[in-house]
Amino acid sequence: MASEVNGEETRPRPTPYPEVDAALHYFHVGAQTALGPLFRGMYLTGSLALGDFDPRRSDIDFIVVTDGDVTADTRRLIARTVEGFRLSGDEDAPSRRDDPQRKPGGRSRHG
Repeated sequence: MASEVNGEETRPRPTPYPEVDAALHYFHVGAQTALGPLFRGMYLTGSLALGDFDPRRSDIDFIVVTDGDVTADTRRLIARTVEGFRLSGDEDAPSRRDDPQRKPGGRSRHG
């Protein structure tokens, strides 16, 4: 999901909200890592896709498309990625317990 411009890595900006873009990048990397070759794409839905997003009250809706069935272990890894995410500055959100690149049974580099 990143590209290079003048030798520097840049991330796409799918939204006008930097924290939302960071969250989408986190989930994109997590889905790609968990799904491997089954990953086909990730698409915005809901208020972000329809232009009705309000950063004070809206959630982030997206779907991940796969090329085949997903195992129960892979679904659990994706669920841990979603549950472990924390937007910076949101003290009520769960802490980032799991790195999206963490292997099942491995240790997270975030602690």
